Amino acid sequence: MKTITKYQRTIRDATRDVKIHVRVDDIKGAVCRDHQKCVVAKAIMRQRKHTAKWVDVGNSVVLLGTGKKTGLRYFLNGEARSQVRFFDENDGRFAPCSILLKAPVKRKLGDRKGEPPGKKQRSTTRQLPTR
Repeated sequence: MKTITKYQRTIRDATRDVKIHVRVDDIKGAVCRDHQKCVVAKAIMRQRKHTAKWVDVGNSVVLLGTGKKTGLRYFLNGEARSQVRFFDENDGRFAPCSILLKAPVKRKLGDRKGEPPGKKQRSTTRQLPTR
């Protein structure tokens, strides 16, 4: 599990995906271009009120605080990213929907992007003829 430090807090990668349901109540009190008071942030805080202490929603990354100095990192899927962008650009218009917060993909050191894990990599050195 990867650990990073941001905003003087220790952030770990989440292990499971989370589905968030956005309601009309979340849309009414949301603030455009505010990472802690946008529609998605309000929906997360409503659904995870017992476990979430703070939330920060960016363009593609969501940081969900589990304590004062700790948190989990999630990624927004493509549809959710476009919804958040539309909300910020069109002064608060947002439709009730479900948003998937995806856990980061775990990769081993040396894995290449786009290749299945465990696939043998070909040697890049040129083989000389045997004769």
